[in-house]
Amino acid sequence: SVDTEAWVHRLDAELSGRQASCVQLRCLDEVGGQQRILVVTGAYPLKAVGFTIAEAFGKAVDDFDPHPNKGKNPPGMAFALMREGRLQSLKATVKIVQAVQEPGDTMHVRMDGLAVTVTLDVIKRKVDEGFDWIKGRPMPRCVGGDRSLTPQLIRRLNRTFLHTRKPMDFLGCSKKQAITATIEEMTIPVALRQGEPIVERGELHKNGVLHHITL
Repeated sequence: SVDTEAWVHRLDAELSGRQASCVQLRCLDEVGGQQRILVVTGAYPLKAVGFTIAEAFGKAVDDFDPHPNKGKNPPGMAFALMREGRLQSLKATVKIVQAVQEPGDTMHVRMDGLAVTVTLDVIKRKVDEGFDWIKGRPMPRCVGGDRSLTPQLIRRLNRTFLHTRKPMDFLGCSKKQAITATIEEMTIPVALRQGEPIVERGELHKNGVLHHITL
């Protein structure tokens, strides 16, 4: 509808700043009850978010590629907002920070065999305190889920999400060690509670305080 279109674009004056961000999303399989907590870049279009969700829930039909314009659509992939009491479809080119704007906002992602409610936990922008500590962690990444998502499965998923990109820089590490360390860093959430971003200054993950979230 015209109203939905206007709502999606209401913050577009700030879009460049909102896109320069890490976006933490809580994703719930509406049928099976499985949950995945994902962090994506605010610049991702919904199409790329859909690919990430498909990979996280085992519904991908193509090898994952973090590039926003690559990959094959899972059959039936569609996006919608609930507004005015009914689902309103969204274009796949809409940015994630346009579809969910404030903590608690939800949208719906559909594909054959999967219906997911996506809830925004937090948008941590480049200008926010502590962003420099987390900006090097590759996105997308998985930072938690329900109890069926074991630490081993999270690492495997994040290895897939890392794809062929270079690992983060760690002093005195071989490439293999750097990849392992990068995958560990990828499990650290942006927020433990909705609307409350963690302000990292480097001390938290060094002390092993933060790991993935288990719901």
